[in-house]
Amino acid sequence: MEVKNRHYLSSKDIKKLKEEIVKAYPHLESALDLKNSTVEAITLNEGVKLYVVNNKLDWIIIKDRLIPSISLLNRGLEIPFITVDMGAIPFITKGADVMRPGIVGYSDKISKGGIVKIIDERYSKTIAVGESLISYEEFKIKKQGKAIRVLHHVGDKIWSIANSLNIQQ
Repeated sequence: MEVKNRHYLSSKDIKKLKEEIVKAYPHLESALDLKNSTVEAITLNEGVKLYVVNNKLDWIIIKDRLIPSISLLNRGLEIPFITVDMGAIPFITKGADVMRPGIVGYSDKISKGGIVKIIDERYSKTIAVGESLISYEEFKIKKQGKAIRVLHHVGDKIWSIANSLNIQQ
């Protein structure tokens, strides 16, 4: 993964970004304030785009899907979550999808196809962001199989590029 383009957004483009975020995450409208913020867009190959707000990686577009970064989630952004046992963490941080047996807790706001944060059970820190493959109702009854497709995880290429560009995480 390489940087193809890097530039600061104009006020007009920041407004468009905010609209895009609110469209994907309506519950954030009142909490999202990008006024007086410096927002940088970094386009990578492989269809990935990073949005850096005040030198902190906040938003990522992966395969045309806008997702919050791990660092933004660890700074308090609230979205549906799953909690995984400590045995699942080494696999997830190597890019594996989350299997249902490794999940020890989950939000009642999870929807099939929705974005979720994946947190560890010991420290309650976000270790990955993924797309739920099953609904809340299915979580209650399903005990086997793949439950979450991981999109971004601690130590992945996006994480490494942000570190190499001296972006806070």
